[in-house]
Amino acid sequence: MKNSILVFVSASLMVQVSSAKMTRLKHAHHHGSAKLGMAFDDKNGRLDFKVSADSILGFENAPKNERQRNIQISQFALLENKISEMVVMAPELACTFTKEKIEREADAGGSKKSKAEHSDVVAVFNIGCNKSPVGSKITFNFQKFFPKLNDIDAAIVAGDLQKSLEIKKSGTILELAK
Repeated sequence: MKNSILVFVSASLMVQVSSAKMTRLKHAHHHGSAKLGMAFDDKNGRLDFKVSADSILGFENAPKNERQRNIQISQFALLENKISEMVVMAPELACTFTKEKIEREADAGGSKKSKAEHSDVVAVFNIGCNKSPVGSKITFNFQKFFPKLNDIDAAIVAGDLQKSLEIKKSGTILELAK
């Protein structure tokens, strides 16, 4: 039951982040931008991250050769292995991140003339902490690992607390306090 609540809240957050930025982002797919949703039910949480593939991989198409396949493998591994350095929870929480999925989702939504393939990298992580993150801080360092990433629209829910922010540089801190 708790996981289904987290999935619903996390999905709702992604919709809210998208809706809040529609005037700035006319399309869901925008190079250099990402969406981040985090939802906590006491000590357990979920992180949803969606970013244009170009911002992470340097290309959007399905890997066409061995070089691109290797880039995709290494960048997905970087995201999986360094997520706790990209989203730094307060040390006293002793949070761990467990990958649920990391994948490239293609959208052949380019114009009919260009037949351009757009794709996003979608990552989902479960978060387990020793105590609730309410009252703590989260530091975001995505740009340290992915320099082509210019901004991240983030929405975080923890308990009855709801926060949103735009992350434009590594070292951005969010306080989960009222």
